This record gives sequence, C-alpha cells and structure tokens, in this order.
Amino acid sequence: MEKGQREEESESRTALVASATRRTERCPKSRGLFASQFFGCIIDKRQLSSGVQLQLQLDSSGSRTSTIMASKQAQKRLMKEHTEITKSPPPFIIARPKENDILEWHYIIRGPPDTPYVGGEFWGTVTFPPEYPFRPPAIIMNTPSGRFKPAHKICTSMSDYHPDSWNPAWGVSSILTGLLSFMVSEEVATGAMTATSSERMGYASRSHSYNIADPRFKAIFPDHCNPKMIDLPNMG
Repeated sequence: MEKGQREEESESRTALVASATRRTERCPKSRGLFASQFFGCIIDKRQLSSGVQLQLQLDSSGSRTSTIMASKQAQKRLMKEHTEITKSPPPFIIARPKENDILEWHYIIRGPPDTPYVGGEFWGTVTFPPEYPFRPPAIIMNTPSGRFKPAHKICTSMSDYHPDSWNPAWGVSSILTGLLSFMVSEEVATGAMTATSSERMGYASRSHSYNIADPRFKAIFPDHCNPKMIDLPNMG
C-alpha cells in the first residue's frame, strides 16, 4: 500500500471517530453517559477526555462491525490493585488476574466460621470492563454454594447490574468483601438462590474437590490444587 493511501485511510478513520463523538445524544437511562447514534453503543463522556482510544473495526466491505474501547487507566489501576491485594488480602479472600488478561480476575472466598459455608472454598470471576474504574464489573461464582447460581451473573450494588450506584473508588478488595457480606446474608437478588443450611454445608464440604477438577481453576490457582485444601494468607 502506498504511503499516501495509508495516510488517507488513517485520516478517514480519524474523521469517522470524530464524527461519531460529535453526533451523540444524552441517554435517558444512564446519567453522565451518552448514546452514540453512529456507533450504536454507550460512551462515557469522561472516557473521551481521559485518554480512552476508540477504534472502529470494519469488515471487508467497509461496514462497521464493532467498537473497541481501550483504557490505559484501567490497566494501571488494576495492576496497582493486584499489588495491593497480594500484599494485604482481605479476610477469607484472595484474588488474581488471568495471566494474559488484566480485566479477568479470579477469586477464592473461604467460608467464614459460624456460617453454613465454613470449610468451603468458593471460586469465581470478576470481569472488569475496559472503561474501569468508571464502569462496574460483572461478578460470577462458579463453585456450587447453595447461595448463588453457578456461572450466573450476580446482582449486587457493586456489579454491572447497578451502574448508577457504582463508585469509581471501589476496587477489587471492596468488591469481594462486599460479595462475601452479601453471600452470608439472605438477601434475594438476581443470581441468588435458596437452600437449607444443611444443603449449603454439603456444598461447602464438596467445594474443593469441585474446584480442583476444573482446568480453569487449576490454571489460575495451581498453588491451591493439593488434595487437601490450604488456608489463605488472611483467615480472619
């Protein structure tokens, strides 16, 4: 491709993005967010002024296929949080990102004493959006617990079910501490389920065997795959 042609196409893509950001209208359902008619997606105006890059993907015919939002701020923030939670984990919790994806975090929650979950090891994921910390993550628990539906998104005030209540000051530690508090309550929400205490105790007793049989758990937590469950750094 000739240099002039490459420059022309680059200028064209830049013009498309500029046009898209100009042609926005206020979204009635999300305060502070704007719905782009051009992209057909939600764009946070704060992102546009804080270094978020928009890349328009085109198929072979030149039609729009999707929009990618990439934020250096999200990467920097999550790397800092990884250092902090590794150094000082919350009680009954550890968490770490997937090796090749800083936005996908995996956690282990140990059942606290005086709850039906005592002795249990509950593994799940917190998936952050590229716009983090300006938008909340999706939260899932994979291990059967009797409290949450396995592999279903959980509705909490800190999850993507409630973007209007999200506080950018919240981070991995506060999210998972909140999840543990929600877990030991009986509050009803999307993704939650009901079970007796004896049923939940049964899930807890089988939880470690369930986890170490899953290749994803073994890939993220190889140090927790011994036949006998080991304590977390902070057991309260």
